[in-house]
Formats: sequence, C-alpha cells, structure tokens
Amino acid sequence: MPTSLTDTIPSEQPDRTIQHPGIFQPLTRLEVSKILKVSIRTLENWQNTNKMPKSVTIGGRVFWHSAVFYDWLDRKLRAPADDGANTDDLKNRSSAQAKAPRPPKHLSSTERAMQRNQERLKKMAAGNV
Repeated sequence: MPTSLTDTIPSEQPDRTIQHPGIFQPLTRLEVSKILKVSIRTLENWQNTNKMPKSVTIGGRVFWHSAVFYDWLDRKLRAPADDGANTDDLKNRSSAQAKAPRPPKHLSSTERAMQRNQERLKKMAAGNV
C-alpha cells in the first residue's frame, strides 16, 4: 500500500517541463550594479542620459536582457576613448573620487575673523590705527 503520493507516481516518467532553446536569465538592477560596481542610482542616471541600454519593467521589477546588456558592455569596453577630455563611464571609481575639492563658496566665521585681524594688523603696521 502506498504511503505517499510520490509512491503512486512512477519515477520513470519523462520530465514535462517545456524547454525553450533560447531561454535566458534576465539581469536585475542589483546584478547589473554589482557587475559594473556602481550604485543603482548611477544606473538610473546612466539610463536617463542614454549611456546604457534601457531596462524593461515587468510587474514592477526592472530587468535587462542579458544578451543586450553584455553586448553593450562588450562594445563599451572595446571602444577606444573619443578624446582625452571624455571620461569613460566605466573607469575606475577610485580615480573618479579623487577629484580636487571644491573651493568654499563663502568664508567661515573663523576665516572671516582671521581676515579682519590681518587687515587690522596691516593698518597698525602702516600707522593708521
């Protein structure tokens, strides 16, 4: 007497899963961001500026067809730079982060006080106190 449902079904039955010869696994935002070593927000920015293939939204989730993505990446990595001024999207992020610091738009209170003191010292040295 069978004790479970699997005992009644012969194990020799062929697999009835439909196999499609062109089956692929779509890439998610997280997978693409890990491949390119960038944030998801950077991916969105690159898509908005047409620097990478557009994604497809299915059921509220974002995907790329793996063949389309890897074809784009292959072309991007093989293409020579247009000129020295053009920065490549996929360059090493550590060099991109090594930008010169921006000068302050305004002086801090300490810097203003130091500037006032220097001006006063100049006046005192000139005898215009």
